[in-house]
Amino acid sequence: MILESQDIKVDFSQHGRGRLYCRDHELTEDVGMNTSFFLDNKWIDSSTAQWNTKRNRGSIIVDIKWHSVPIDQQWVMRFRKDHIEWKVSTFFQDRIRIFQHKIGIMVSNKYDRYIHQN
Repeated sequence: MILESQDIKVDFSQHGRGRLYCRDHELTEDVGMNTSFFLDNKWIDSSTAQWNTKRNRGSIIVDIKWHSVPIDQQWVMRFRKDHIEWKVSTFFQDRIRIFQHKIGIMVSNKYDRYIHQN
């Protein structure tokens, strides 16, 4: 599933991967858009979970479910006037101890700066 606005594109068509493009050049690499948790002395990340994507009124909703831990997430991506809004909601199905939680975008090292101008 793809969300586009002018020169920017967010692509969720590859399971477990969120990709970001500008003028058809990929800005992301490896896991792309990603969330991760450190628990039980190991990292788990969103690329290892089950993803379900759907479109809703100009946005993409990604429901993420891990079978190995009692965590679910919902990502909502939409374009605003001059930026991309990425809302991440995390739901815990049981008590669990998380030592660290990261939300990020792995960007390509081909670029040393990211500036977009119309």
